[in-house]
Amino acid sequence: MTEEQKDHLVNTVKRDFSSHRMKLVDIRREAGLSHVGDGTVFRALVSQGIHAYHEEFKPILGPEHRLKQLVSFYSALIL
Repeated sequence: MTEEQKDHLVNTVKRDFSSHRMKLVDIRREAGLSHVGDGTVFRALVSQGIHAYHEEFKPILGPEHRLKQLVSFYSALIL
């Protein structure tokens, strides 16, 4: 991947908030790099200082889900 392509990829990701939450395949398509693999896109973004959005790996919980998780956790401790 050339430096020009990496710069275009970074500009695509930093363009607006919705692109911050895109999956790699969507970022790749949006940047017009459909011929490049997801792993290459991931490594290119990491090399430019952009890391994966953590919600992809562990969802950010809303208040009702957080409460449910805490109740479940504490009830397991009691038993």
